[in-house]
Amino acid sequence: MRNVYLIFKREFGVLFSSPLAYVLFVLFLVISGIFFSAGFGTYVQYSTFIQMQSSMRQFGPAPQLPPFTDMVFGNFFRNTVVIFLFMLPLFTMRLFAEERRSGTEELLMTFPIRDIEIVVGKFMAALAAVMIMLGITLTYCLMTDYVTGPQSGFVDALLVLPKFIWFAIKVPFVWLFGDGNLATVLSGGEAGSGLFKSPHLDPGPIMSAYLGLLLTGAAFVALGVFASSITEHQIVAANIAFAILLIFWMIGWVEELTDISLIKTVVSSVSINTHLEPFMKGDPDFLNIAYFIGISCYFLFLTWVVLFWTRLGRGFISVGKKSKLNVLWLIAALGIIATINIRVIQGEWTAYSTVGTLLTLGALAAWFVLNIEWLASLVVSHGFLYTMMLGALAIFGLIVLCAGLFIVDGALDIAQRKSNSFQRHIDMTRIQKYSLAEQSKKILESLNEPVTFVYIEDPNRPMELQQAQEIFELYERGRSDMVKLDYVDAEKNPIRVQDFGSTVACGDVYVESGSGENFKRQKVEQLEENDITNGILKVVNLTSPKIYVTTGHGEPNIEESQKTDGLGIFSDQLKKEVYDIESLNLFAITEIPKDAAAVLIVDPKTPFTEDELGLFTQYMDRGGNLLVFLEPQMDPSMDSFLKFLDTYGVEADNDLIVDPSLQNRLMGTYARLSTNNFGTHEITEGLERMSGLFDFARSLRLKDELPNEATGTELVKSMAESSAWGETDLDAVARNESIGFDAGIDNEGPLTVAVVLSWEPEAAGAEIGSTTDENTGIELNEQTPASRLVVFGDSDMIKNANFTYNRNLLLNTMAWMAQRQELVSIRPRTEFGQPIMVTDMESRVIWALGVMDLPVLVMLIGIAVLVRRRVRG
Repeated sequence: MRNVYLIFKREFGVLFSSPLAYVLFVLFLVISGIFFSAGFGTYVQYSTFIQMQSSMRQFGPAPQLPPFTDMVFGNFFRNTVVIFLFMLPLFTMRLFAEERRSGTEELLMTFPIRDIEIVVGKFMAALAAVMIMLGITLTYCLMTDYVTGPQSGFVDALLVLPKFIWFAIKVPFVWLFGDGNLATVLSGGEAGSGLFKSPHLDPGPIMSAYLGLLLTGAAFVALGVFASSITEHQIVAANIAFAILLIFWMIGWVEELTDISLIKTVVSSVSINTHLEPFMKGDPDFLNIAYFIGISCYFLFLTWVVLFWTRLGRGFISVGKKSKLNVLWLIAALGIIATINIRVIQGEWTAYSTVGTLLTLGALAAWFVLNIEWLASLVVSHGFLYTMMLGALAIFGLIVLCAGLFIVDGALDIAQRKSNSFQRHIDMTRIQKYSLAEQSKKILESLNEPVTFVYIEDPNRPMELQQAQEIFELYERGRSDMVKLDYVDAEKNPIRVQDFGSTVACGDVYVESGSGENFKRQKVEQLEENDITNGILKVVNLTSPKIYVTTGHGEPNIEESQKTDGLGIFSDQLKKEVYDIESLNLFAITEIPKDAAAVLIVDPKTPFTEDELGLFTQYMDRGGNLLVFLEPQMDPSMDSFLKFLDTYGVEADNDLIVDPSLQNRLMGTYARLSTNNFGTHEITEGLERMSGLFDFARSLRLKDELPNEATGTELVKSMAESSAWGETDLDAVARNESIGFDAGIDNEGPLTVAVVLSWEPEAAGAEIGSTTDENTGIELNEQTPASRLVVFGDSDMIKNANFTYNRNLLLNTMAWMAQRQELVSIRPRTEFGQPIMVTDMESRVIWALGVMDLPVLVMLIGIAVLVRRRVRG
């Protein structure tokens, strides 16, 4: 190690004592600063546009703002790789080429230093320069954290750099020995414990991208070191390195130009982009890490071989004479180009293609015949054997590299199948965008027969195919032995497409299971995890919870999907979620059916009789689940039903929730409430970033002492910072008179819109249900003998007009009511950004620091070093 350090110190000193390093640093910082500052400015402008659109939403839905980290830093990191492609060969071009040109290579060989130590020392010196360049770009994170973070963000932003180093050391130990996932650790479980203070920065993808850039830089530097070792001309070394890197970069494009699966697999495995993109997204695979480490080791190995031959005094191929008629190579090249163009233009092999091929072969054969003497002298020339051995070792090393990556891939697959706690992909995103929800994982683990995902692909829409592949691969990772993927090309396989019926279209997704008489196929409505997982449940015959909706009291129709006041959209969604929904006429029964997972009462207009209320009481006493949606200004005859709710500890205030927000005034309403102030409960878990929408709602409250020793939670409340209140003068509201908050008369906010209660019933008939589905064997949540009551002060939220806004809240409520948490609605893995508003001065500061100050600072340091060196002589 001491010798490696000495070589490192020597090369690092030489590198930073020359003007080239500082010129490259300044150039890199100017280009990267422009990319970052332009991206930041574009996001700010887009934020302003989004806010203007949101304030005028009556003209249509406002577009969603992409996440800041993806749009700004994601693009910045991808552009940084392109800069590396051009710049790193210039860093490495002199490492061996200059030694060979100046004659110091022979002197270096006389030192008692092993060849591998020389190679590693030079490699580490160049890699250290790359690390310094990347470290300087952390300043962009510091600036962003200061501008978009809390008001005290300046002090916190200064801590970004040391915290980044601390987290870089901490993350591997957390991954190996910690209980939480990396995204939680980086974001911080409590205030002040995360990497960044700004909510706009997702630290996981940023740290993942820096790791990817570091590994990519290592591979590029190793290739540059090899290129420098085979020539004594620095420019030639830089061009060789750039040419090879360009091949690695562009080879992935071949995948889109061919339909041969073997070629697709090969070029995808070799391409740098394939292995780098997961780091940019925040979802790296251990195989991606192994790929870059393997590439680095491979080119360092080749460099060591070249150095070894040089130490032996063996040169490469060298002959005195030159070959004859080299124009024949030009003719052969033109023949190849002509053949390819004719094949592409005509679309098939023709006689002209044959002529082009014969011309090429003829030119090559003529060259070999006319240069037999030259070829013979080449074979016996000095260094030919050693050159062939170098080529053989290069091929051998490549075989070892490919075999090693193949073994690593297989070992990772086996480890993932054998251990539920091990995941080869490290999802570092804040919302776990590239991981399945626990419900999906649980269902996959319980499968006892294979399922197949079928996607009807359109070659003209590659982005949709990529989206399908990404989500399908999540399921394949979770259970590769039970999940099969099938992509059907609509143009090449029209007969297979017809098998899916006359309504099939490109982009359709199907889930299939079984064979013969047991074959089942379910169409998935949307390419989202929620729909795909529920598609699996349907084809494996999971027992469906039965939901009943009362009728006969003016309730909305559960089949009506065209009118705004119907429940058709809600009913259709429940059926997609593997529920059975049915109307319940209380006049025709003596007890609520025992198979009722839950009973819904939605906006009744006429009162329930004492016998009907008795049915509800009997149902709740045996462990039933009741979900109620009320409205303000109910008929006085409904007081008996409100008293029924009062016996369970729920009081419904006779008021109307009014919210005089700017958005409501622009939309011409005062009785619409948008809130994400959710209580802590299983129903609202994961809904923090979503809002519920309530029209004409009344406020509710829980009694201080709840009967039946029930546990109660205020599920939804108006925002604490809003000026909403509960208007009690409903007659003035009905007359459309001007209203305002009257202290002591109206109910002061924040107001409760929904409450939830649960208790253990006293009836002896309450039993613990089965924890295993009778048809599939899928393990379900334990069915405890608990009575559950949820009351919403608004019924419009479940009707067709507003169901979309409250989809997740309602479906989570249904899953909790039915005690089937495995059916809780899985939200799509989509994160939207938050608008960023900065002052003109802050914008100018970001531009000045990123584009001018940092490069100028590095340039001044370079000038100082060079002047000091010249003064010292």
